[in-house]
Amino acid sequence: MKVCKEPGCEGKSRSRGMCGKHYEKWRIANPNAVIKHDDMRGQVLAALPATRPQLQAVLNCSRSTAAEWLKKLREEEAIHIGRWQRSETVGMFVAVHVAGPGKDAVCRLKPIPSSAYAGKYRQQKNKSERLRYLLKRAVSKQNTWLGALGVPP
Repeated sequence: MKVCKEPGCEGKSRSRGMCGKHYEKWRIANPNAVIKHDDMRGQVLAALPATRPQLQAVLNCSRSTAAEWLKKLREEEAIHIGRWQRSETVGMFVAVHVAGPGKDAVCRLKPIPSSAYAGKYRQQKNKSERLRYLLKRAVSKQNTWLGALGVPP
């Protein structure tokens, strides 16, 4: 169980790391910090075209909040999926949402086979092994020259 971040408070954390009592005090003291429903809708529409992770970063909200807003706006036909793109993570595709009504784009991207990922991994590993070999060889040559000059390594 998470505990309120306020010093000395042992209440259960509910929102922004605070218990209900401290969150309410914070919300009253900072009225512009909490985004109102209509403002959030405008911010979501202004941030488009964007993927859900991009929207999450722009709005500084949780994954579920961003997904809920996208779902709600798609149901209202205020936005649609304009295209699909590869995610930063392995093997996933993400929808790029665009403002305005329209037909959702169909994902035509093909998954990258795991052998391609394995090949990239092997290339990186070989590069690092080659670098280690070259560094070891350089140190060896340096020690040889220092020994020839009579300088202890």
